[in-house]
Amino acid sequence: MDYEKIEDSVLKSAMDFFQQNVVDFFGINAKIVAPAQTELKDIKKVENYIDAGSIKYNIEAYYMNNIDGDEKYDYLKNKIDNNQELTNEEVLSLTFIPLMKGKLTRAERTIRSIELVDKINISDSKLKCLTMSHCFIRKIRRL
Repeated sequence: MDYEKIEDSVLKSAMDFFQQNVVDFFGINAKIVAPAQTELKDIKKVENYIDAGSIKYNIEAYYMNNIDGDEKYDYLKNKIDNNQELTNEEVLSLTFIPLMKGKLTRAERTIRSIELVDKINISDSKLKCLTMSHCFIRKIRRL
């Protein structure tokens, strides 16, 4: 299975699990009313404006690999080391670290994130992180 399918699986799981928090994480001003089944691809660059005469289409693309995963990891590690509870958006950040840019490989970032999840003392946050991280582990083993 290729990595794009792993990302798709994780993002779908995140949408099911966190719903409105995912929208907030991406900074989208919208409200989730119902889940939709989608197929996403790991697109590196997307055309964000189409002019078809009377119809004009403009989107704002969001690329996970534009986020500094190392910076997010350090921030979350500090918070976890100090036994501070994570918000749902922070749980998402920890889960998404393997999709972000970083100095380590994606597999190494995944393992590092899961090791950090193991240090979480608050069971609800830990369960959410482990549930999401499990998708990565299961899929990476197949690569």
